[in-house]
Amino acid sequence: MTIELSAFFHRLAEKWKLLLCCMLIGAVLLGSYGYKNAVQTYANAQARHDSYAEAAENLPGYFTEDLYNARESVGDPKRIAFAEAFAGLYRSFISQYGGENMFSPDTENLQAYMMFLDSYKDVLSVMSGPERNYFEILASLDLENAGSGHPEVGDFTAQAPSVIQVKWVGIGLFLGLLAGCFLAAVSWKPARKE
Repeated sequence: MTIELSAFFHRLAEKWKLLLCCMLIGAVLLGSYGYKNAVQTYANAQARHDSYAEAAENLPGYFTEDLYNARESVGDPKRIAFAEAFAGLYRSFISQYGGENMFSPDTENLQAYMMFLDSYKDVLSVMSGPERNYFEILASLDLENAGSGHPEVGDFTAQAPSVIQVKWVGIGLFLGLLAGCFLAAVSWKPARKE
């Protein structure tokens, strides 16, 4: 049994109303989902900024909003304290053995570096993703030149989401087209050639 492709496309052309209806339904459904998701993301970002603004007066000056959000995403105070302590150890080690001295022929320096490297890998392996992210930001900070005082908090600048979420509407149109083609094919009884 064979089905002529041209006959199938002719069938789809006949069912253009079905295809259009499925595409519109898909676009509305996924467009609504995308907008709801974007609004929720925007509201969460604003809530995080407001939380940072409230906490800023009790934070050291180097605490940027990204660093604050990274700490909040860890959640567990014990894990936060662990990441902060290990970041302090890391910075202390780098200041003592880092730079030009790290690979010097000094046996003591080399042994200290190798031992720290083994410990570093072990500690990172037990950290969760958010905890590791928080540690990496902390470890990269130059606290000696961070200054004093508290962080300056700017206004919330994120743009409110557009009602039309182009990406989700496009996905909805495509999936609606596929659904329409499927429905047209299911209801089609083509002429069969033996």
